[in-house]
Amino acid sequence: MYYEDLTPYIYSNTDIEMKNIAWLDASHDYKKGEVSEEFKDRLWKYMRYPVRVTRGFQMCPFCSLGKFEVPTTTFNGQTRKVGFYEFSVWGQDNTVYAVTSLIFHYMDAHRYKPPQEFIEAVMGSDDPDNQDYFNRVLSLEHGCDFWIETDGTIVK
Repeated sequence: MYYEDLTPYIYSNTDIEMKNIAWLDASHDYKKGEVSEEFKDRLWKYMRYPVRVTRGFQMCPFCSLGKFEVPTTTFNGQTRKVGFYEFSVWGQDNTVYAVTSLIFHYMDAHRYKPPQEFIEAVMGSDDPDNQDYFNRVLSLEHGCDFWIETDGTIVK
């Protein structure tokens, strides 16, 4: 499923205007490059808080994983399942970014470089491990809380 970076989010019904990030497809080019470890550190925290969780999962369009194998990605010795949820990032101007959980895999395996606007939003955002972020996500999800006490995205 492809949506160009920074275009309006339309994948799932929502009353909030959001912008797409990392909805890649093999039939479309994307920006390649390196991102800082500091950016990866901050982004990795957001992946702990899935929103718009789906029953199925999206495969990487560039890899040849088996069709029943849930994709994973690893950072700093921790491995997460990806491809079955999104997460949200708020920029300084209250722009909301709808990010596919495959973003980390795309950056590491396929050299995807998110738009600078999004990188700046992540670097300038509040830490997602706080009540304010939780409240923002609850408002976006109409009070639906997908988070559980243990991190369901971690591969043990």
